[in-house]
Amino acid sequence: MDGWIKIHYKFLSWEWFQDDGMVRLFINLLLRANYQPKKWKGMAIGRGQLVTGRKQLCLETGLSEQTVRTCLQRLEDTGEITRNSTSRFSIVTICNYDTYQYEDNVTNQQLTNNQPTTNQQLTTTSEYKKERIYKKESSTIVEPKKKISLTLTENLEKRNKSFYESLVPYVDVYGKELIRAFYDYWTEPNKSKTKMRFELEKTWDVKRRLNTWASREKINSKSHGTYKTKASEQRASEILELNKRLNDAGY
Repeated sequence: MDGWIKIHYKFLSWEWFQDDGMVRLFINLLLRANYQPKKWKGMAIGRGQLVTGRKQLCLETGLSEQTVRTCLQRLEDTGEITRNSTSRFSIVTICNYDTYQYEDNVTNQQLTNNQPTTNQQLTTTSEYKKERIYKKESSTIVEPKKKISLTLTENLEKRNKSFYESLVPYVDVYGKELIRAFYDYWTEPNKSKTKMRFELEKTWDVKRRLNTWASREKINSKSHGTYKTKASEQRASEILELNKRLNDAGY
């Protein structure tokens, strides 16, 4: 296999970067995806796509089948890939594939027709490119990122408050302690602080989730006793602090 892929420094900020399994699987998919359309058993497999299966990915990455299944679902949920599965294989599509692999025909042609004749030419060209990239990143990328980060934080707080308000009607049914525990668990944000735990679920119905949660808590309470007073007080304090921050922010 010949060729290459391009990884930007912002990959270090990817929400799954600290998960070894996620990184290993995603890099494997990037490296194995077609950089140009091909035919496979009469089917057209496009650029940025590959035909694979869980067992094959296990062999290639050294990950367990359960880990591969979980990682694929996460990549799909967060928009890195899409899948079209059959009983025998899956066609995986890398979203925004051109971000990781592209062909710069003009530059390649120039390098072919005008090979540098001295090390000085190579050094000058390299330094010029570095300076141009530095100026571009300094002037157009850094500041917008700050604004985007603030916007995401504000949106997360709004969605957090909306989720809290959706639980209020069920307080009389399930009690404050259970609702608080439910709220604390499902509003935990991901590493990039862009989504809460409940937003990563494929489907969500508050009433059904609360009913399931209450059933499990009933079983747990028989085995381990009721909630401890100290834990309840801590959760109540956290809820009050959240409401105060939201009110101060004008929500």
